[in-house]
Parts: sequence; C-alpha cells; structure tokens
Amino acid sequence: MARGSMKYDGFPFIEHPDWDREMKRLHQILHSAQHIFPSFEKNASGFCQHLGTLTNLPNIIDGLQSDSYSTILLKCALFDYSFADDEYESTSEDLWLERLAIMREKIFHVGNASLQLKVVEALYHRYLGTTSGDIHLQKICVLSMDSLAYVFVKNGFHKFLFDRNANEILSFQTIMEEADELGSEEWERRGGWILPGGIEEFQKRIEGTHIVLPRYPGLAAGRIFGRKKKLNESITNDLQFSMKCIFGALVLSLGLEKAWTLFLPVFLELLVLSPEELRKCYAGISPMVSHYSKGRH
Repeated sequence: MARGSMKYDGFPFIEHPDWDREMKRLHQILHSAQHIFPSFEKNASGFCQHLGTLTNLPNIIDGLQSDSYSTILLKCALFDYSFADDEYESTSEDLWLERLAIMREKIFHVGNASLQLKVVEALYHRYLGTTSGDIHLQKICVLSMDSLAYVFVKNGFHKFLFDRNANEILSFQTIMEEADELGSEEWERRGGWILPGGIEEFQKRIEGTHIVLPRYPGLAAGRIFGRKKKLNESITNDLQFSMKCIFGALVLSLGLEKAWTLFLPVFLELLVLSPEELRKCYAGISPMVSHYSKGRH
C-alpha cells in the first residue's frame, strides 16, 4: 500500500514534514485562542461521544479521541469561521484562526470525494446489474444538498458546530419538522415506512445492524418531503459542507474504510431502496425519480 493512501489507515502526517509542521501550528493556534478554546474542546469531545452512541462502535471512537492529530482535524471540521463578523471584535487571534478555516476547506475536498466514492461503491455492491441512470438516481437521492443537510441535522451533528445557532440551522429545523410530519402521515398509510410491509419490511433489509426503526420520513428521494424544488442553497449549503468536512476529518484520521464504517449507519436507510422502488414509491412526490430514467445496461 502506498504511503498515505488512507484506505485502511489515516494520513501519516508525521511522515510528511510540511504537513506535520502545519498540524503542530494548528495545535498551537487552537490553544492560543483563549476566548473560544473551551468551545473547541467541548464540540470535538461531544461529537465523538454522540457518534459513538449512534454507531455503537466504541473501539473506533476511542482511537479517534486518543489521537492528537484526529482531534485537531475534528476541531477544524466543526469550526465555521463566521463569528468574526458578528459576535466578536476582530483581533490578531482571528487572523490566526483563518488558518483553521483554510484547513477546513482542504478537509472538505477529502470528504466530498471520499463520501461520493463510498456511496457509489455501496450502491454497486447492493444493486448488481443496475444501469448508469439507476446509479445516478440513487446517488442523487443520498448525496443531494437537501439529503445531506437533512441527515446532518436529523442526527444532531449540528449541535457540535461552533456556530450551532446560525439562522440557517434554525430555518432548516423548522422545514425539517414540517417535512417529517408530512412524511410520517404517508408512512402511516403504508404500515410505518415508505414500502409496502412498512416497518417489518424495513427491518428485514437492515437485519444484522443495531438500527431498529426508519428515521427519515422527511426525505423524499433527494428532496424534502412536500417540496418539489430543492431548498435555497443559503439554507442547506453550510450544513452539507459541514457533513463533508466531518467525513473528511474521519478519513484523514482513521482511513477511508473505518470512516465509512462509522458513517454507514447514518446513511444505510437511504441505501436500502432499489432504483425501481424509488421511482414507484416517490412518483408524484419527488421530481427526482422522473428526472433520471433507467437508461441502458
């Protein structure tokens, strides 16, 4: 395996002098920002504990928390650099904190590419013989900005962001609650889930996991339930960006496979519907299912 491939292990920062120096510099910045340092610590620690509860994978979480590079990456991933304009007077510390924002953007690109890779890989393994149109439909249903924002907030990840009370988050929560109510009504008519057979059918499909019930009634094949058009990106962009930053931090810390092991329980519910089931169940509800035809094998 090539050095730093990040498939089974995190990136070896210590073997790359430039990156090692940058990580140490970020560590110093995090500890020198005295007016917000406790928030960094609380957010990173709280997120690890929360993710451990969601995934029931304590060994991986323990490894994540015990590594100094991993905690730096998570702090960067959870940090959105908007406070300088609103809550705080600009200081010399803020100029240093821009380095965290720059690192966050780099982490985003790792997370964006890695998440697409693992989602498409999972779909190919689950649905052999699907067409390119099928895969495109399924990928959009999982990775649209609306879907990622919904999954991010539904799983409580927003609670560990630095700017957790941003107007965009509050707006999205209101939209999500309305969508969940509409979606739940539709699910109830079908036995507790979107497919015939309801909850019993869902449990057959996720057998062998610790997941018990479906949790995303407000999602409708890449759209928010009750809305034919995607939400304004001013509401969803920061949320989906943060999701990809967090996944990028996990990939750099643990390697691609362990990172996906942690995130799979979060996304599994969106992977268990076949392309034809998506088209049938969400016909007339989500325009996405008619936008992406089956195509040729």
